[in-house]
Amino acid sequence: MGVPEGANLDAVSAVPGLPDFLLLSFDITVKLDGQVFADEDIIMFGPGADGQNKFGMGLDLSQVGIDESLDLDALHIESVAPTFLYMSFDGSGRVGNVSFDDEDVLEFDNEQQAWRLVYDGSERFEGWKPGNLDALYVVVEQDEPPPPPPPPPQEVLGDLDSDGDVDQADFQILTQSMGSCAGDEGFASTADFDGDGCVTPADADLWFDHFTTFLILQILSNGVLQ
Repeated sequence: MGVPEGANLDAVSAVPGLPDFLLLSFDITVKLDGQVFADEDIIMFGPGADGQNKFGMGLDLSQVGIDESLDLDALHIESVAPTFLYMSFDGSGRVGNVSFDDEDVLEFDNEQQAWRLVYDGSERFEGWKPGNLDALYVVVEQDEPPPPPPPPPQEVLGDLDSDGDVDQADFQILTQSMGSCAGDEGFASTADFDGDGCVTPADADLWFDHFTTFLILQILSNGVLQ
């Protein structure tokens, strides 16, 4: 492909969603397909308009604050829309208000044109300080999914006022609506347990069954009656 034999490929990353493309960088200045690339440049390699693989400028890092004396020697692209690039260099430097060393990883947000130090190698491991990080692969932590919604409240049979228990207030609703039917003043549809349209002694019997069950379950779960 025309790469000089003395050039060392020292950074490479696949491009998400574009399996035919690679991002590359070399350890020296190279001229490929009629274009000159410095050792801090990110080169795009992939098919051109004619379908033939070509080299083109992906990103000239000297145009976004990286000192031309540095060599890009580790690279990973996480996404292309928006574009987040993770990089390491062969020496120490400063870009914007971010200082870094050769064992660190920088993040570049191409959309915001912003740099951030995301991994300080010697801070994590003292033994990394004399070393040069020259290969990396980044796994970006995803936000935790939101917790599932709470389950709907479980229906409590016999709870006529919908306050979650079966007690004197429910009994009062039952007695006040006793003998009434749908359409009558004071009729409580929640007290019509058998669904015949009226509140009758049969509904009262069913309510007392629910009341007894509620008391038993409360004793089993709490040990005491509230």
